[in-house]
Amino acid sequence: MKLFLLVTLIALCFAQQVPGADYLSAGFDGLKLEGGLSPIFSWRFTKGKTFTPQIGEGKLTYDVPDYVAAYDFVESGEVVSASIYQSFESYFKEVTAGFSLSVGVSISTQMSLSVGANVEWGKIHQQMKAEDKTMAYSNHWYTFYKLTALPAIILHKDDMFTTMQEVLPFPVTNADDQDLYNQMVLSFGTHYYARLHLGAYVHFDTFIDQTISKSKDQSWLKAQASLTFHYAMWDIAFKPSYSRQSIHIDNLFKMNANSHSFFQGGNPAYQSNSTLKQWEASLAQYPAVVNVTLQPQWFVMKGGSVRDHLAATIKYYLKHGKVPTNPVTGYRTNVRGPYDALLDMPREELEKLVETYGEDLFVPSGDDMFLAGL
Repeated sequence: MKLFLLVTLIALCFAQQVPGADYLSAGFDGLKLEGGLSPIFSWRFTKGKTFTPQIGEGKLTYDVPDYVAAYDFVESGEVVSASIYQSFESYFKEVTAGFSLSVGVSISTQMSLSVGANVEWGKIHQQMKAEDKTMAYSNHWYTFYKLTALPAIILHKDDMFTTMQEVLPFPVTNADDQDLYNQMVLSFGTHYYARLHLGAYVHFDTFIDQTISKSKDQSWLKAQASLTFHYAMWDIAFKPSYSRQSIHIDNLFKMNANSHSFFQGGNPAYQSNSTLKQWEASLAQYPAVVNVTLQPQWFVMKGGSVRDHLAATIKYYLKHGKVPTNPVTGYRTNVRGPYDALLDMPREELEKLVETYGEDLFVPSGDDMFLAGL
C-alpha cells in the first residue's frame, strides 16, 4: 500500500506535456496538406519550463519542451454563410488560398491528394461532386494559446531523422542516390511546424440541392443557411437579434438541403449538435491544433550541397505532384537559410539570445505556408 501511494504521489508531481507539442515535432506534407508525419524533433525537458493556460482558469499546468515557447492567445469568432460555393473547386481554392501559393502542381491534382487525407474535405467532395450539390459554409471557432519552436535549426533532432540525414549522398549521380532524398521527403514531409495555435472549432456545412440553388438567388440561400446554422448551433453561436423560437426555415429549403458538423477539439463524446454545451465546457481539457505556420524542411539542416539538393527535391515534389525518379538538376547552390547565422554563434551565446528574444527569432520566408483550419 505504501509503495502504491508513493508511486501515485510521484506521478502527480509530474505535469503533462503541453498539448500540441507532439504535433509541433512532426513533419508536414505541403502537397497533400497532411500533418502528423514522422517526427523531425525530439523534445528535451531540461529547463523545467511550464505553462498554465488562461483558458484552464489556473487548474491546468503543462510541461513545455526546451526551446519551445507557449503563450496565451484567447480569441473566438464566427463566420456564417459568407459564401455559397457552386463547386468543390471554388471551395478548395478559397480555403487553401493562404498556403497553396508555394505548390506548383495543378489544383485538380492537389485536390485529389488532399481529399483522401482530410475527412471533412472527403465528405464535402462527395456531396458536391458525386451528388451535385452546392454548399454554404459556416463555422464557430476558438483559439487558446500558441506554441513556437525557437528556432528549429537548433532543436534536438529525432534519431531517425538524423540517421536519414546522415546517409543522404552527394554528389547525386543515379536514381538510387535520388531515392534516398525522396524517402526523406515522403517520410518527414516538405515542411515543419514553426508555430501553431491550439483551440477548437466546429464547421457547419450545409449542402443544397441544385433544384433550389439554381432557382433561388444567393441572398435567399444565404439567409436560409444562416437560419439553419443558428438553429442548430444556438447553444454556442453568437446570438442574433432574434430568439431561437422565432427561427423559421423555409420548408422548401428544409426539403432540399442537409447539414453536417465537423468538430475539432473538445471531448469526442460531446462532438454532436445535441451536446454543444458539454462540448464547449470540455475544450480546455481537449484543445486541438486549429492553424499553423510551416517552414521548409531544409531550414532544419545546416547549409551545404546536401541541403541544396534536398530543397530541390522538395520543390520538384511540390511542383510536379510526385518525387523525381532521376537526380534533380539545375538548382541554385550555396543558398544561405534564414537561420544560418545562428549556427556561427557559440552555443552559450545562442541560448542567451533565444531566452532573450524568444519567438522574435522567427524569420518569415517566401517558402513559408500558413494553414488555417478556422
